[in-house]
Amino acid sequence: FLAEEFNVSVEDVTAFVLGGHGDTMVPLIRYSTVAGIPLPDLVAMGWTSQEKLDAIVQRTRDGGAEIV
Repeated sequence: FLAEEFNVSVEDVTAFVLGGHGDTMVPLIRYSTVAGIPLPDLVAMGWTSQEKLDAIVQRTRDGGAEIV
């Protein structure tokens, strides 16, 4: 989902998620990067908003339902 948001290859995204699939997933935004740039820095630079990242976190948790 981050690759879609930033229009980059999935190879440029490093994301850390704790927990099992579903509601217990905890995406660690602070430790996730796009092209080596931490997500909080991308928000600070105006490339995205915290609201968009929050939506991506929720979509990640609900992602299994999208496949089905």
